Amino acid sequence: MKIQFQWLQELVPGLSLSPAEVAEKLTSAGLEVERIENPAANWGRVVVGHVETREKHPNADRLSLCQVRVSDADVLQIVCGAANVAAGQKVAVALVGAELPGGMKIERTKIRSVESSGMICSEKELGFAEKSQGILVLEGEPGKSKPGTPLAEALGVSAVLEVSITPNRGDCLSALGLARELAAVTGHKVKEPSFGVEEKGAALSEAASVEVQAPELCPRYCARVIEGVAVGPSPKWLADRLEAHGIRSISNVVDITNYILLLYGQPLHAFDLDRVADGKIIVRKARAGEEIETLDGKKRPLAAEMLVISDPKGPIAVAGVMGGARSEINGQTKRILLESAYFEPSQVRRTGRALGLSSESSYRFERGVDIARVPVAMDHAAALFAELAGGKIRRGTIDALAKPVEPKRIRLRPSRIKGLLGLDLPKDTVTGHLSALGFSVSSNGEALDVAVPSFRSDITLEADLIEEIARLEGYGKIPETLPLPRGKSPGDDEPIGAQEAAESALAARGWHQAVHLSFIEASWPDLLGLPPNDPRRKAVRIQNPINEEQGVLRTAVLPSLLAAYTRNRNRGVREVRLFEFSRVFHDGEGGHLLHGKGEARLPKEKTMLALVAGEVDEPSLWRGREPDREALFSLKGDILAVGTVCGVALNLEAPAGEPYLHPGRCAGISLGKETLGAWGELSPEAAVRYGIRERVVVAELDVTPLFQHRGAGRGYRPFSHFPSVWRDLALLIPEKIPAAEILAEALRAGMPLAQEAHVFDEFRGKGVEAGQKSLGIRLRYGSSD
Repeated sequence: MKIQFQWLQELVPGLSLSPAEVAEKLTSAGLEVERIENPAANWGRVVVGHVETREKHPNADRLSLCQVRVSDADVLQIVCGAANVAAGQKVAVALVGAELPGGMKIERTKIRSVESSGMICSEKELGFAEKSQGILVLEGEPGKSKPGTPLAEALGVSAVLEVSITPNRGDCLSALGLARELAAVTGHKVKEPSFGVEEKGAALSEAASVEVQAPELCPRYCARVIEGVAVGPSPKWLADRLEAHGIRSISNVVDITNYILLLYGQPLHAFDLDRVADGKIIVRKARAGEEIETLDGKKRPLAAEMLVISDPKGPIAVAGVMGGARSEINGQTKRILLESAYFEPSQVRRTGRALGLSSESSYRFERGVDIARVPVAMDHAAALFAELAGGKIRRGTIDALAKPVEPKRIRLRPSRIKGLLGLDLPKDTVTGHLSALGFSVSSNGEALDVAVPSFRSDITLEADLIEEIARLEGYGKIPETLPLPRGKSPGDDEPIGAQEAAESALAARGWHQAVHLSFIEASWPDLLGLPPNDPRRKAVRIQNPINEEQGVLRTAVLPSLLAAYTRNRNRGVREVRLFEFSRVFHDGEGGHLLHGKGEARLPKEKTMLALVAGEVDEPSLWRGREPDREALFSLKGDILAVGTVCGVALNLEAPAGEPYLHPGRCAGISLGKETLGAWGELSPEAAVRYGIRERVVVAELDVTPLFQHRGAGRGYRPFSHFPSVWRDLALLIPEKIPAAEILAEALRAGMPLAQEAHVFDEFRGKGVEAGQKSLGIRLRYGSSD
């Protein structure tokens, strides 16, 4: 939002701050001023001058010698090279010592042996334009063009502040809104615009009528009729004010509506009444198949949920977004139907996005305008039509108001203010801050009863009022205190702590953590080959998905990781090791939810851990002879490490039963008698469906029981002062016996001296009978005494 500093000075009389100081005040109040544009920043010694005489330079054909009055007492001799300089002109004169935009310094000098004391400036030299044909010749009010008047004052040029407005502060998208804020933080009062509406001629009802068929989308619609309008150029003050705010001057009629938009934040629309069928306005929803040609000359199809302004022949405007070409104001317009309305913000936002349209009007309607000031803005515009366009205002107005405008009332407790801000503020201080912002405050026992003004639609809670108090009191006054310690219930953060410990352990072992959205395409169970009756196919569907690839909530984490693995491998990443902790959702298996339309079941949620890894680049006991087995058993060790940091012992030998795992290279994951998941090598069929050409190992387990049964974790055990002894054994055993059973039996047999056991080799082949395997195990024996 751009706001001219001079306008703020007019609306907040007595303001003695500089533009930079105003910017600081607004920013400290939560309205960040991003930058200050000041074309006149370098005009400190540039004044209005009157060219009294102009003669030819005695030593140069293309130069002029001018006598220029720059005050009642001072006349300067200035050499000028512009062809358009002439006696009697009012010009811009840079005095000696001035520094113009671009760094040009004005000094007393001699030009072709003739002394020159200053410079008559062009628009280019003043920073107005990139090119100029000659000097700037001034026009305007006699008082403002008096010799010696500062140029910025004569031209009405002022600094412009660009303020960043957050979406909840639609009230600040206006000069009055920003003036209210500035007055509140500086202790001044806002000077409301004054105007008078003089009604003449016949009644409005004889020329126009309004029917609101969708009051829920248009709670208020006001209209006036102005006749005898002469469309033409705007006066200079109006055009200059609009252009200072980045709006091009078009005509007096259009410029007046734009001026009111900037002043009040209330968009208006002017219809050519002679082009509105039967003079009747109908506010309704669009019908199927309707279209409208908007002011930009494009024909746009309308959807049934869109709100339109129509006459008996069809739509003539898209409500709150853009007018239609059929009723557009033109040079022949004589009668105007002026619209001022409140349109429901979300409806305007949806319509604008659907049509790909955005305007200054829709930008304000989307954030909410002041429903109480809808007729005020209209009346001010009508008064300007009469003053600047020669119009006559018909008697009466139309004000279609769905229900009376009642202020919201909020109970404000001093104890709550102290609890949130840490400030013990007197009631008078609180009342003063809120009153300065336009709130009405009255006592209600120990509390305050606060009536919210209609322009503050963002204020709905007691905490909102406290935020307003903090803004005006100053955030810097809030004391810095340490938070009070609170008692901790047993197990408050144990799941979080267990997950963080597991994440750290996996990261330390060379894994990379992935984070995906909980949305996924509905066809993922087919990629993994899940049977039709698999419970993971019961997914929660999204009512309004971003796209078809994100249409359901995940019931498993592994599919997202497999897709990420494929993307990374296809883009040249050689070693991919990904893990992810995330919640999954099973449809209709959670608790009950009661709502206005009946009873529904919430999804059942649980936290899952999934891992995906391909080639492993690290030294191994397998000595690189079987890299696929290396990845498999590396994954096994990492899963065991997750259990270790959580203080529980996982069993990784249970039957797997997952269709997406290789039947000969997989196992289950269990904790006691509870099955948590499965791990192993991805089946060739599933790998093909995901576009994976190499062997990949995967795991997925429910960590919710793991965290619930979390033990004490690792404890300290003193190291032994005596050396350990390692012994290797090569055992010929049946193929069907798992290595884990051999290791467990070896540790039991060697108690209490056997402290560690692991497999270092496995052999099948020459010298080993079919159905047998040679297993190399290493045992460590030791004692603390």
